[in-house]
Amino acid sequence: MSKKLKSKTQPVGEISPNRYRELLNNTKLLEISVISFNSFIIRDKFLLKNKLSIKISDNYSLTFSKNIVKAIASLELNVPIDNSNESIILIKVDYEVNIEIKGEIPSEFWNIYQSVTLPLQIWPYFREFVQNTTSRMNIPPLTLPILFK
Repeated sequence: MSKKLKSKTQPVGEISPNRYRELLNNTKLLEISVISFNSFIIRDKFLLKNKLSIKISDNYSLTFSKNIVKAIASLELNVPIDNSNESIILIKVDYEVNIEIKGEIPSEFWNIYQSVTLPLQIWPYFREFVQNTTSRMNIPPLTLPILFK
């Protein structure tokens, strides 16, 4: 079994975990808001299902202006009908996340933030939204797992 050694220097374009933490201290999460959502259920077909296949998709984008970064996180839960593009349950939510920044923060930081930190920040909100929404659909609430990255 081979063991990969960690390099003492970071490749060009990457930042170390310690540097990422330092830069993260120059950010302040101001707010997380739902900006749009859509959901539906086909209850008759749902009630006939013994086992659910749940598909989750997500998309994240960042917009920069002066000392504020606006992130848009779009998450979707889909329970498809067997071998079909039709859905039994569909829940879509768009969140806006506003972050205040101090000083210059390199693009390498934002690449990591967008792919790791932002999904971890948003996931609990989406998880609660799905559980609450499915409960209001008068079906057993869907509880999504905790997200680890």
